[in-house]
Amino acid sequence: MPQLLEVTEYDVIILGTGFIESILAGALARIGKSVLHLDANNFYGGNWSSLNFKELLEWTRSIQGVDESSANENSQERIEGKKALMTNFTKIRQQAYSTIEYEFYPIHEQVDDVPAILLKESKRYNLDLAPKMVPCRGELIELLISSGVGRYLEFKAMDKTYIYSADTFDKVPCSKEDVFTNQSISLIEKRKLMRFLTFALDYTNSPDTYKDYEEKSFTTLLIEKFKIDGKLLLAVLYTITLIRTDANEINTIQGLEKTQSYLKSLGRYGNAAFLVGLYGCGNEIAQGFCRICAVYGGIYMLDHSVKHLLIDENSNKFTGLVDVNDQQISSTFLVSSIDYLPPIFLKEDEHWETTSRAIVIIDKFIHEESGDASLTVYPPETVKNKYPVTVLQFSAGTQTCPEDRYVLYLSTKANGQSAKEDLINALDKLINLSVNKDEDIVSDTKPNPLFALFYRHKKRVVSSSEIPENIIIASDPDSSLDFEEATIQARQYFEKMCPGEEFLPAGPDPDDEDEFIV
Repeated sequence: MPQLLEVTEYDVIILGTGFIESILAGALARIGKSVLHLDANNFYGGNWSSLNFKELLEWTRSIQGVDESSANENSQERIEGKKALMTNFTKIRQQAYSTIEYEFYPIHEQVDDVPAILLKESKRYNLDLAPKMVPCRGELIELLISSGVGRYLEFKAMDKTYIYSADTFDKVPCSKEDVFTNQSISLIEKRKLMRFLTFALDYTNSPDTYKDYEEKSFTTLLIEKFKIDGKLLLAVLYTITLIRTDANEINTIQGLEKTQSYLKSLGRYGNAAFLVGLYGCGNEIAQGFCRICAVYGGIYMLDHSVKHLLIDENSNKFTGLVDVNDQQISSTFLVSSIDYLPPIFLKEDEHWETTSRAIVIIDKFIHEESGDASLTVYPPETVKNKYPVTVLQFSAGTQTCPEDRYVLYLSTKANGQSAKEDLINALDKLINLSVNKDEDIVSDTKPNPLFALFYRHKKRVVSSSEIPENIIIASDPDSSLDFEEATIQARQYFEKMCPGEEFLPAGPDPDDEDEFIV
């Protein structure tokens, strides 16, 4: 039975240990707020989590499972004169995912033993449900440094980027030196690229260059003003600007902002614009902020579910909740993952941004140059894909997998009938998909798969008119490849809850016990 709470009144109750919820937990506890942080899962991270291989299989089966609850989810009970809105964590979480399918593949003489092999190695995997990178300059990295949370974390540089075109993978130059040593770019193209990059790094001081192009597409600016086209155009749009949708939807100012952000990130931590977290990124970062919360008095309970949210009928404000023990717990604010919300707060499925994702375990590096982390991009229409497909590859150096194993994370904006349909053509260009259980064809050149999981991940939307003003909703992971928007959102929520207070000020080293009273 879950543990009973001795204290039942708090300034803030937080439901879910996802990225945004955990930043807020640390920030609120840091300024002296009493925080109760609950999670129905028995692990940290929620929909941002990193799981070992066994946990990933269990998570997959729980998402695929059938919710057998028979209660009317929209029913409103009364508890001590307050509306008691029923929650249904299992069902609401399942709504965030769809078209889930996975498969094991035979390898060499171990045809029937792949599941057993991977399960034996299970604890050496840290597999992200929503993999992302950290720009070397940006909102998150500055927050990690200023708050001290960065001392708990380790990173590796994303040191190689590739772009696919005409059945080849070309390495994308990451610096001025790379541009001039790259053999796949002509001298004329190098000059065009350097002229554009020099301008973009300080574009606000050259407004005449983009005058009359502000509302035109970024692509138009590149073609007309800088004469950038062909493969070079694709490289700028999809590996530097990292556009995740139709490039024509990005205007000049948006494109220049993204390019400038990329360029400013170069050189801070080696010849890379992005970092990747060791042991899984989202989960580790979330736990770092949770540690700050715990140091400053926050109470944590995993595997602790919620039955009802309590709403005052007169003020329409959240006043507390009823937990799995039927214990009433009150607070001034509620911060919640969407998974814990009553169903009446959610909009229809058609409004949700959806990303097709895949997690694939393979036996070789996908490119000739090996490394700890790489990014590969397929521009639209290169493998019958409507939107860009990105592939993150991590090796044992990132603590994502054991030695002699590699993990691919594929993602794209959903378009076809399933995640597998959206991603299989891109995957086929990278690995040997001829392997199946009836035909033991193992490649000595292309990497061989051991396991592949395909799924769609939805960024759900809440009906703001229904939400009490003292309930803060933490968004699901989006389709971007970084944490920047989520970090900004966490800061905005904090400022709404605590106007005038400093957001995660630096504190003394939490490991120095003499400076802390916990």
